Amino acid sequence: AVVSTQSTGVEEGGLSKDAVSMAQLVVKYMSEAKADAESTDWMRQILDLAIKKPKLRNELFCQLIKQTTQNPNIENCCRGWQLMAAAAGSFLPTKELAPYLRTHIQIVMSSGGADEKSLRDYASYASIRLQRTVVYGPHKETPSMGELLSIATRRPFPLRVLTLDGKAKAIGLDPTLTAREVCRKVATKIELRDFRGFALYEIFNDNWDEEKSLADSELLGDVLQRHEEAERKGSKAQLYFKRKTWPENPNQDIRDSVMLDLMYYQALHDVMNDKVPVSEKDATDLAALHMQVVWGDQRDAVRGQLLTQNLEEIVGKRWASKLQQTKAIEDVVLAHNALTGTKTEEAKAKYLAVIRKWALYGSSVFNVRQTSRPTLPKDLWLAVSLDAVHLLKPGDLEPVLSFKHEATANYGGSSSSFFMMTGNLMNSQKHVFNTKQGNEIANVLSIYMAEINSKQKK
Repeated sequence: AVVSTQSTGVEEGGLSKDAVSMAQLVVKYMSEAKADAESTDWMRQILDLAIKKPKLRNELFCQLIKQTTQNPNIENCCRGWQLMAAAAGSFLPTKELAPYLRTHIQIVMSSGGADEKSLRDYASYASIRLQRTVVYGPHKETPSMGELLSIATRRPFPLRVLTLDGKAKAIGLDPTLTAREVCRKVATKIELRDFRGFALYEIFNDNWDEEKSLADSELLGDVLQRHEEAERKGSKAQLYFKRKTWPENPNQDIRDSVMLDLMYYQALHDVMNDKVPVSEKDATDLAALHMQVVWGDQRDAVRGQLLTQNLEEIVGKRWASKLQQTKAIEDVVLAHNALTGTKTEEAKAKYLAVIRKWALYGSSVFNVRQTSRPTLPKDLWLAVSLDAVHLLKPGDLEPVLSFKHEATANYGGSSSSFFMMTGNLMNSQKHVFNTKQGNEIANVLSIYMAEINSKQKK
């Protein structure tokens, strides 16, 4: 039955009507729900109310405790426990209610009847999700339809993660996992032994100029909801696994074949998207090496592919507008012919050797604009390396200015800018840059700053 009088403070908060509506939805879900989109939407409406109006959270837990206590209809009761698991993985009860909720869960988990096994399974699932919410915090967003369907069936969510070679890795995961835990799962899937420095990146509509890395503690469930909402609006949302920060020697780990593959495709991606300075000759040599990786010694296949591609796909954004296509293709063909007999792994290593000529290889490079210094170009690369922030004219090898991390007094970012204060209290300078990746710059910088502070304490 629907409870029409509340003992959880909702009357004082003016939420009585919402509490009754929520209770009606709970009863409707428990008595009528099926494995379909309409039923999943009922579950989402219930959770949405409690997430947007925190005073309803205790009320929901109390409703579910009541509806799943000595309920003779096992099937209906199971659906009540689906709601309990969804709620427990989304937010927490108050400290006063928490002991009663835990006791209720433990009682059902230890129930002995054979016909109650499904209830025990769902109660155990709710217990696990509750504990993860205690450790990692509540959802920031109402769970996605995909996550709720995963909860209702107690099956892993089929997450699709891409690497920069364009290959998708399908992994069944619990939406309560954090981004760091997902990285560990991806690393295991691709047999990467050391995934330090790697992160998950959100990319919308293939716009790499606004890529955003996920914080280690970010819940997968919140990410899924963002992507589901974007797709409802006609956008394409994808998750990529790639390197974010680099060790002191960025070349030390490419002896591992999996790492070599990841670093090769990340370098290729950076060249194509103009995030690494390369000369005209380098662009030609790199294109030839890539053809050797893809086609080996098949000269006809290489020429055929080059003739079907636009120049940007061959030499990257920077040189595409500066070279004549027919000559550029012939130069790549000649350079490829000289690589006859070069094995795939060797070609990848040679590609990286060309990139590593840049002293700042391993830096995170961002496109920024500045207007405060007339002596500098307006459009710049801002490169964050292990020990400094560098400003470069796009495409140049050498920075025009560098700021050691130890000399950075303060910094911060937003969705439209990034700033940093350098120097000391007596002689400080503020540097402001317009960029849509201000938060991302600040995030990368904070990781390197933390490493410096950690070393100084030792």
